[in-house]
Amino acid sequence: MSRKNRTGDAEQRAHEAARELSRSDLVDAIQKQTAVARSDVDKVLGSLIQQTQVAVKRGDRVSLVGFGTFERRDRKARTARNPRTGAPVKVKATKIPAFRAGQGFKDVVRGKAPAPRITQARADSVGHATRMIQIRHVPIEVHEVLKDRASQAGMSLTDYLLREITKLAERPTIEEVLATIEADGSVVPTEDIAEAVRAEREAR
Repeated sequence: MSRKNRTGDAEQRAHEAARELSRSDLVDAIQKQTAVARSDVDKVLGSLIQQTQVAVKRGDRVSLVGFGTFERRDRKARTARNPRTGAPVKVKATKIPAFRAGQGFKDVVRGKAPAPRITQARADSVGHATRMIQIRHVPIEVHEVLKDRASQAGMSLTDYLLREITKLAERPTIEEVLATIEADGSVVPTEDIAEAVRAEREAR
């Protein structure tokens, strides 16, 4: 087998081994790396795509250091030739999007620089293991109320919900308070019982 054929076979095998990552795949990968809610990752990625499209359409350049530059290229009207007949063909002016990889990106792909090490999110800042919880089918009016409360608290919706869920988990229910009394005969402060009753009523 000639050297040319061996090279062609190697390139073909490499092409077949390559995976095609969809938007959903990227969202999943980013979510695992950052521990941000999947829906939030999808929104940010979608916004990035939309903002880039709008900017490039109006002729701006979107430059992401270490990644590359998106820009618009304007092709003037010209006369080409039909490759079959040789007859002249008029080609209208058009605008096309173009991407130029940054030097850092090129160096990683060429093997001149190490690829970024992608690690999954681990324990949070206070040392407790975290688990992602996704809540689906939240009514839009409820979602808006929670967003407003998070904004008033100067927090992201995710951080606000985490704080409220943590507070809820730390507050004992009436059943837990009574179980503690029954189990060891301990004396529970009146304010703790009152707080448990108040919380129970608010939850109804």
